[in-house]
Amino acid sequence: MSVEQPEMILRNPELVRRSWELQSEGRAEFITTFGSDLVVLRPDEASEQLRQHFLRVYTSKAPKQKTKIDFSGPIKQLLAPMEELQDRETVAIVYDEIEGLGFWQRTAPISIICAAI
Repeated sequence: MSVEQPEMILRNPELVRRSWELQSEGRAEFITTFGSDLVVLRPDEASEQLRQHFLRVYTSKAPKQKTKIDFSGPIKQLLAPMEELQDRETVAIVYDEIEGLGFWQRTAPISIICAAI
């Protein structure tokens, strides 16, 4: 029997509250690291800085244990969307309050984007 997670989460107000709390904490950690909820970097810089960021966050939250914890799996999964953007000139990383972490490739000159806003 398969139960869809989103429906289960929505039935539990405590899980909904906790998920928004975790989203807010993650965004605050991102802003602490990068100084803003939006950063534009070369893809190789973005991958490395995000890897270091997530490693720092996971390490700070992990219980102190005698054995070393391998964080490469979760970090690799979080950075998977970056793989598609490695051939781009720049990539924007946005940590939105509602949508969470997102990666955007440069698709138009910034002057055109700003003019549209």
